Amino acid sequence: MENRFDYFLNIQKIADYVGYENDFWPLSSEYALCCIDLTEAAKAVDANVMKQLVSLGDIIESEWTKSKRADGQALSNFNNTGAISQAMLEVATCFAPSADRQAIELRAKALAVGYSPQILKELLAIHEECTVVAGLVSTWYGKQKNRMPTAFACGKEQRKQEFVEKTYQYTDQVQAYLKGLHTDLSLSEPPVFSSTNLFFMAGEGNRHPKHIAYFLPGDEGVSHSDFRKTCYFSNVHLALIECFATPLAKRHLNLKEQSTTSALATDSIPVLGVFGHELGHFIFRPEKNFQSLNKKNRWVSVALQEVVADVFGILILAEVWAEHVGVTRSEVIQYYLSECLRYVDRGLGYFPDSDGMFLQLNYLVQFGALTLEGDDNDYLTGQPEVVIAGLRSLARVLADSVLNGDEVLALALYKTYGPENRKPVQSLLNGLVKNPPKALAYHQGIIKEE
Repeated sequence: MENRFDYFLNIQKIADYVGYENDFWPLSSEYALCCIDLTEAAKAVDANVMKQLVSLGDIIESEWTKSKRADGQALSNFNNTGAISQAMLEVATCFAPSADRQAIELRAKALAVGYSPQILKELLAIHEECTVVAGLVSTWYGKQKNRMPTAFACGKEQRKQEFVEKTYQYTDQVQAYLKGLHTDLSLSEPPVFSSTNLFFMAGEGNRHPKHIAYFLPGDEGVSHSDFRKTCYFSNVHLALIECFATPLAKRHLNLKEQSTTSALATDSIPVLGVFGHELGHFIFRPEKNFQSLNKKNRWVSVALQEVVADVFGILILAEVWAEHVGVTRSEVIQYYLSECLRYVDRGLGYFPDSDGMFLQLNYLVQFGALTLEGDDNDYLTGQPEVVIAGLRSLARVLADSVLNGDEVLALALYKTYGPENRKPVQSLLNGLVKNPPKALAYHQGIIKEE
């Protein structure tokens, strides 16, 4: 079996999979596969919507194949833009006049003429229940740099959205908490966050591994826009947790003082964990940026920005939101460390976010907040409050290095705790590699008419 944790070998192949057509990535001789049925979420929409989405998906799949065979040339638009725009309009006609229909029609127009300022302004004022997107969308950063044909549809998940909206009343507490960690930290306005259930996916987004969110219109190539929306797929994330994160935690994690996770925690913590991560990307120090680090080492810069989002996001959830939601700090840390294991298990040198999760575990082990125990020394043990203390320490280090625009300190942090230095947690990696990498598949239950 290929060693997916050979960081130095894997990192040499960054963005080297332009013409790679296999559904599974990274390369592996085998995958442990879990399937999520999207048909339950699809019951919320009319059958005619699904029929038209199938037609849209067929065109997207054809475009995906053409894109993969384009000799590595980045596409500025689809080969058959008119057909995709028309397919989107056909989807729109299945909705009664509404915000949903208007948003789909605007995205169909954007396919034809591009995202004009007027289209983005109109999208900003729309709050749709059902989101349908088709376009050239970003894929995994380590796989290839080109955006790829993708289409998806998702419906608002009201219960999860209520947890997110409840946190808005505690924004001042979040700001005060950040100042308590470092007086120079501030939080800017994040994008609109929409918790949804995915019910249709085609193109690059239907390959492996699966994304749990897309960021619009940034993932579609629009860098600066007043309209910014995160589409978070709650049902996909929950499946990844149940199929992969939880079993990994049972095998490799033992948190002392941790009781059975409550139903409320299972319901609320994943969505708030992702929303907290989103906020983490908008924490900054005035007049500081990542430009110098980006020029020095783009991969490390992206990985460390993910570390910032992870660490500050989970601290906000554990130390500000948890008591208001009614979950325990221990439950938050159980979720966090389980997700760390899931991301690291994907391999090193393939995904900046996985390399960033590895850095966090490595820091907590070297800090002494976690220890490796068990017969094979591949069992992480620790106390939740000590882990939180370790995360506070890492947050301050990040504030003085990555968020301070100090490339020397940032690179040193990555070298000391990142995947270049695997020795402190090598026994954990030895335990993880005994089992194949894992992947989630979508069962969409769409039967095409003969």
